[in-house]
Amino acid sequence: MENSAVFSEEAADEIEKNHVFHVYEQISDHFSETRHSPWPNVKEFIDSFPAGSLLVDVGCGNGKYLNCSKSLFSIGSDRSSKLLQVCRSRGGHQVVNADCRVSPFRDGIADAVISIAVIHHLATEERRLLALQDISRLLSKGGRALVYVWAKEQKIGTKKSTYLLQKKNEVSRTETYPSTILPVHENRTEFKHADVLVPWKLKSKTSGCKELDPGINPSAFLRFYHVFKEGELEGLCSSIPNISICRSYYDEGNWCVEFKRE
Repeated sequence: MENSAVFSEEAADEIEKNHVFHVYEQISDHFSETRHSPWPNVKEFIDSFPAGSLLVDVGCGNGKYLNCSKSLFSIGSDRSSKLLQVCRSRGGHQVVNADCRVSPFRDGIADAVISIAVIHHLATEERRLLALQDISRLLSKGGRALVYVWAKEQKIGTKKSTYLLQKKNEVSRTETYPSTILPVHENRTEFKHADVLVPWKLKSKTSGCKELDPGINPSAFLRFYHVFKEGELEGLCSSIPNISICRSYYDEGNWCVEFKRE
């Protein structure tokens, strides 16, 4: 795999604006339809906290984890206002519009923080570290966080991830997309690059999904990802003061770290 691309702050801002934020604003309804079942290990983490604990979901998306435990107080944040509308309409969740690097919550407010499939959308290591540091800042003493990111390793031994095993029904030919500064990943294949654009194909009109706004070009729906190699997320977390790593594991094509505030 190639080394990570190097971007200036200005370039990183543009990549995240055009290939993360704007994309999720356009695909929010379809994205929400595909994100309805909590991942078992994340639910187990949430369920490990006693009643009355405060959970913060950084990058909460459609809010599917905010309903996991009725005994917890749960609040979420996301940069996508369209996804936050989904949160509010589905369950009246308490959510705020915020960048994952600079959440508006007070220091030490949370007993639990989750950030599931979020930090891999940040374009530089510095920005990814800032997001992890902010998660740490939110934790009360003894509080725990769980972070998931997409793994470069989509096959461990002979076992393929769910991502590789799912039906390859997305447009994948790179020549169907305009020239970009980053490689366009072929969906449902192993990653060849650390920093990639991954196509998202909307359902057709006959599938029941809402139509795009007139004039929107579906080829624009390329989401930026930095895919993490083994040990990379753990290394970033280890550099943050006053936390200790509880466990690090692989879960269906994702690297996952649980850490605790000392």
